[in-house]
Amino acid sequence: MSDVIVLPEITIEGDPDSLSRNAVDWWSNGFVAGYNAPEATPERPLMINEELAASFFAGVASGQQAARDAMAEFEALYADQPMVQMDLKGESLDKAQQRLDEALRELFHEHMPHIENDTEMPVPTPELRLAE
Repeated sequence: MSDVIVLPEITIEGDPDSLSRNAVDWWSNGFVAGYNAPEATPERPLMINEELAASFFAGVASGQQAARDAMAEFEALYADQPMVQMDLKGESLDKAQQRLDEALRELFHEHMPHIENDTEMPVPTPELRLAE
């Protein structure tokens, strides 16, 4: 894989599958962690020095602030829009199920007609012949 990826709007240098090596890489990892969990406090990554840890936590703080800003912008944009409410109107599931059961019980409550036969049916007896 090439070490340089050129896109029309940005150039990305390095292998995206490689481990973080410098302060910028650790800041980026922190930003992603902070943006994805704006209310959480991530743990310090293992095996990095104080400078890289500081970069990581600076990225976390930036990511968390960016997530809060995006959420505030979303809420401001859609504050006056109708939202789906949790209180749904209508018949409850239990009542609807009970009503359906009663309707089906009335519909299928008819008994099958009993056929009684007083005469016995003759049992056919096979005709056996012995081979000569």
